[in-house]
Amino acid sequence: MAEPLRKRTRLVALSDLEDLPTCSDKPGRIRKRDEDFWFEDGNVIFVAGDTEFCVYKGPLSKHSAVFKDMFSLPQPAAASADEPPVVYLTERPKCFRYLLRQLISLEQLVRQVADYLASQYPTTYEAYASITVEDKIPGFNPSIHHIAVVNLATLSDTPSLLPSALFACCSIPPSRLVQGFEREDGVQEQPSLDDLIRVLVGRAELTLDAEAAVAIFQPSSSPDCRKGRSPSCGELFLTAVTLLGSKIGLKLFGPSWELSWVDYANDRGLFFCPACEKMIARREDEK
Repeated sequence: MAEPLRKRTRLVALSDLEDLPTCSDKPGRIRKRDEDFWFEDGNVIFVAGDTEFCVYKGPLSKHSAVFKDMFSLPQPAAASADEPPVVYLTERPKCFRYLLRQLISLEQLVRQVADYLASQYPTTYEAYASITVEDKIPGFNPSIHHIAVVNLATLSDTPSLLPSALFACCSIPPSRLVQGFEREDGVQEQPSLDDLIRVLVGRAELTLDAEAAVAIFQPSSSPDCRKGRSPSCGELFLTAVTLLGSKIGLKLFGPSWELSWVDYANDRGLFFCPACEKMIARREDEK
């Protein structure tokens, strides 16, 4: 059955987007839908020869600068509001089908890498801190390669990787963070401006949090401290500075930042007397 005439189509050669022909009507012809690449909820239709491909713009734009540039241009008007725009290509169906398969394979590869990284960059600080040397990624340089994980999280739309990856980037010196690093293929890996701001702000907040922890748990008990406890509150204050000072990230990593420092200490087995808890709460309010 012949397809109805579609209005304002565009003829595009994927190899050359700099000299696009003007939009013109395309004579109707008998066409068939591709068996592998026709998705009923797709948001763009490509026509190569006698074959139609109904696919999604997102994955194509993500992995191909050509498609990204194409979709940034004014799109042809659809025949109706319920139909996606139609783009006519000069490529043969076989060539375009091969290209789509390669892009889908790339999408699947990125997804597999992101899934693996989820075990190295969990959503809680406790899980992140528990990763041992043996669990680390072979050939991974922790002094700089966290930047690539942040970028991959954005590329693969995996925001669950970002808390621990951005937190890890806080350990990278700012000058080196801005510069990034050169990958084996020669491409320079650098954080985006938004991610760079996140990391620099996070570093500042971590520093303030560390200073607050030391001040809040300074080893001086309340004058009303209950005596005769074992361990004493004085000993607990010393333990808190040692223990919490090495894990300040817990206060900013995930929902634990909402905890008070008293709750934070209690969760780690440090139980102060009521008078000292009030003093800690007062110190926290002052900070």
